[in-house]
Amino acid sequence: MKRTKTPSFSLALKLNTSLKDVKVLNDRFFIAFLMTNRLVSHVNKALNAMRRDKEYRKALHEYLSLKGKDDPISKHNRNVLGEELSRIRLKYGLSEYQFHDWISVQQHRYVKYIDSFTAQKIATRVWESTNAVLFKKGKKVHYQKLDSLYSLEGKTNSTGIRFADGKLKWNKLIIQPAFDKHDRYEVEALTHRVKYCRIKRMAMGKSYHYYLELILEGTPPKKHPFKDGRVGLDQGTSSEAVFSENGCILTELAPERADIEKQVSRLQRKLDRSRRATNPDNYDPDGTVKKRRKKWVRSKIYKTTQMKLKTLRRRNAATVKQSEEIFANRILEEHGSDITTEKMDYKALQLRAKETKTTKTGRYASKKRFGKSLSKHAPAKFLSILERKLRYINKSVNYVDTWKFKASQYDHVIGDHQSSSLSSRSKMIGEHLVQRDLYSAFLLWAAKDETTVDRTMCFEYFPLFLSYQSTCIAGLKEKTCNLSSFGLKDFG
Repeated sequence: MKRTKTPSFSLALKLNTSLKDVKVLNDRFFIAFLMTNRLVSHVNKALNAMRRDKEYRKALHEYLSLKGKDDPISKHNRNVLGEELSRIRLKYGLSEYQFHDWISVQQHRYVKYIDSFTAQKIATRVWESTNAVLFKKGKKVHYQKLDSLYSLEGKTNSTGIRFADGKLKWNKLIIQPAFDKHDRYEVEALTHRVKYCRIKRMAMGKSYHYYLELILEGTPPKKHPFKDGRVGLDQGTSSEAVFSENGCILTELAPERADIEKQVSRLQRKLDRSRRATNPDNYDPDGTVKKRRKKWVRSKIYKTTQMKLKTLRRRNAATVKQSEEIFANRILEEHGSDITTEKMDYKALQLRAKETKTTKTGRYASKKRFGKSLSKHAPAKFLSILERKLRYINKSVNYVDTWKFKASQYDHVIGDHQSSSLSSRSKMIGEHLVQRDLYSAFLLWAAKDETTVDRTMCFEYFPLFLSYQSTCIAGLKEKTCNLSSFGLKDFG
């Protein structure tokens, strides 16, 4: 019988750690790192062995040949072959519960450091990567880097990593988290049942600071209620446009973030110089890394610089997240919670262009697309924040069919789509000049279903849209907003 899933939210509390506590936690993270990579090594060997299995290769070839065929016989054969592939996969130990059994042997070696539930969670993480390789677009199960292992978690609050008597308790380790008795949100949140706990570490200056993240049952305390009402949301790689009956918004995502590219590049060059100075035998005369197993020496300066780089990135990521949380609350509290938007494939937008083109001067055109902009503004993260907040009130974001709806090309006056240049951020609708992103948000607000716009609503509310657009653009001009994608210069 499956467990029923209840809503949950998290609360992070800073741990008041002593030097001894930090050493213990560092040791446990290191043991978890070893256990993870030993399991990854085992998994990669099992995957390679399975791929060499003639029986598996034959069944997989036949299964893929039936893909896309909907007749009853093909469906039946595909189901039979799917069961056969599953049997072969289990023969090589490639399932989540087989991973749990395998890692339990490792856990017995380190029973003083890692409990059985935390070990099972480590195995589940590796299984998620393996699952992506087996059934999705994953290509390889990658080894965990110690520097990128930022959290460990349990499965329940009854054993292993747990929160009891107002303290973190884990294998004889007891640490008091910091509480703010005057924080109403924190006080109310702690009245909820703790499902399980997670220990996170964050780069702060030259060292890690540890936090206890409680996964609590229920919905988080609300400071302000969410409004009911339709909202159209047009997503960009660096900006968002919003329209509702209560107003419209055109803004850059996370404008408070710092431009850290130069600082990051400077620290990365410093790391490279230090790495080459302390490991000269690991490089060929032409400066490339030798293709063999190597031992890397890291100086104290290298480690300090590395922590500075992590701290810089963490602070910037935290600023972006906080800004997007505030913006999501603004939409839900001031505009509405019935949000309609287009489905964006941000993963595809990150990829470099495949086609090689040349400029008028004969030079090769850059294949770069939107990777840097997506990294700076994290629009996918913003959408996930909206989805999470809507789940608390049993709602979700409504998506239209991007290819059929075509919000950026539709004209409600003529009732048809008209293509226009991406570089142009405005267009004429009837006798009125509209900002393309805001107008797209307006059309999404007026969506009849996944593929069509309600033209009657468009005609009725278009004057209101023009009024809100005028106010919005005037406000942006007062702020001297220079974001080129807004096309403010077209509006005088």
